[in-house]
Amino acid sequence: MENETKARKFITEVLKNMVVDSMTKERIEKDLYCHIMEAAENVDIDTFLQQMGSPQEVASEFMQNIYDSDSDLVQKLVQDKGVSLILCKLQIA
Repeated sequence: MENETKARKFITEVLKNMVVDSMTKERIEKDLYCHIMEAAENVDIDTFLQQMGSPQEVASEFMQNIYDSDSDLVQKLVQDKGVSLILCKLQIA
């Protein structure tokens, strides 16, 4: 049960760092869970999660694969979060 808790916590953090529709999040959640739990059968889960990278790094990799360009991401942000969030992010960058 401890492995499941660690996997769920890691996946939750990955998903928090992603801007995707709910169906994509569900698919990523299921895929990541299966991948992590399968690996945990053979190796220490903490070691495996560390090798995957931080949740932010994993989310970034998914986002790079989902969106072909920054303009695709900006369009998605406008649809999901509104223009004010984009303006805030642009001011920070």
